[in-house]
Amino acid sequence: MKLGVDNCDFREKFAEIFRLNNLYKAPWVALCYVYGLLRTVAILPFLRQPTDQDIIALIESTSLALGVRYHDRGIRDDKTPDNSSSSPDSSSPSQSNSSYREFVVGHCLLEMVCYPYKLSSIYLLYNPTTSKILTATVNGEEEMDKVRLIGYLLIYLTTSSHTKCHLFSNWITEYILDEGLTDIYPSTWVSLPLHNALMRTSDSPLQFEGSWNIFSALYKFCVTKESIKRETENMSFFEGHEHVPRTLPFLGYLHEARDLICTCVAGAHLPASLAGPMFNHTVVHSADHVNAYSVMRSLLVTCWYGKGWREIFRTRMFVEQMVKPMISPLLDNRLCRLTHNPFYRSYYMGLKELDRKYEFNIAESVTASVMY
Repeated sequence: MKLGVDNCDFREKFAEIFRLNNLYKAPWVALCYVYGLLRTVAILPFLRQPTDQDIIALIESTSLALGVRYHDRGIRDDKTPDNSSSSPDSSSPSQSNSSYREFVVGHCLLEMVCYPYKLSSIYLLYNPTTSKILTATVNGEEEMDKVRLIGYLLIYLTTSSHTKCHLFSNWITEYILDEGLTDIYPSTWVSLPLHNALMRTSDSPLQFEGSWNIFSALYKFCVTKESIKRETENMSFFEGHEHVPRTLPFLGYLHEARDLICTCVAGAHLPASLAGPMFNHTVVHSADHVNAYSVMRSLLVTCWYGKGWREIFRTRMFVEQMVKPMISPLLDNRLCRLTHNPFYRSYYMGLKELDRKYEFNIAESVTASVMY
């Protein structure tokens, strides 16, 4: 099986995984849908406007952080980058170059069913010390409306940078089954049925023919399925990742978590080829959901161009259904519930140490597979 999210069709060897999902996960999703609907209605009047600090937090505490770079040019009086010089001139009011960071997305392939119909690029220049955004553009045009700006970032996060960690899940599921790695069977749960629901069924929030029903219409997203498939395999976002500021706590956490799972895989005598994919399948995926929902849970945001209550409601429902981590108590494979297994126990205890070091609260939510 090649890497990808679209190779998710039912096959007989996956029958037990689909059965577990239908029996234990699907009813819980239905209950969460009702809860999400009630919560969205209840909080709509109390949603607050996003701030610069919220936008920067979403970037620096999720996989979007891989698009952050040190800004190495001057800042003009109008707060836009000065491309004419590699450093500020003597008359510039700017601080040292290291005071600024930029977030860069280019060559994006996402297509939308509303204006601007294509999401090609996003650029932000900000001062992390003061948590101030100096300039922001989407598709090369200035976009300083914070409600829309954080919406574009949410679109890119959920359908590009985050989706890339889903690339490995179908492969891992088949590999574990084919190789008979029964000790890590919980790492096969839900991922394939989840991708099948997203890419094939009318319950999907993605835009494609046959994907609409009365329920999915309430949390329908504005991005097409075909463009997500193309963008998921588009790795241009990671070009220049060696220039990402190493002081970002989230990236420090992930760097050490990657070393940790390599150690755990070796200690459990599992194939070394599992380490990288399992890293994305577990901690990267879970951390993205946990941190993104923490930022987004009370914000006024729209992923549709309009800012009416219909657009805001649909975006809030998407956040509640697709961004919020949802674990069925009937099918719970969080690492903290699998400590009877030496591999998962060592992985969980190591992540707890990283939580304490970086002041995160991620380990308790990390699952053994892509569960949501």
